[in-house]
Amino acid sequence: MESIKCRCGSTNMAMMKKKASTQTGLYCKDCGQWQKWLGKKEINKLILNGIEMKEV
Repeated sequence: MESIKCRCGSTNMAMMKKKASTQTGLYCKDCGQWQKWLGKKEINKLILNGIEMKEV
């Protein structure tokens, strides 16, 4: 998977899953900016690459 770069210049990302929803978003760890919504295949790839998942 290609490296996603935030507007702040960081490539340090985390996934956040909404408790009341099935949506999982990719967010910048440094500034908190939302990057994109993730599909199931993307989530699995990111987990295998060591990106952490948080529940909000």
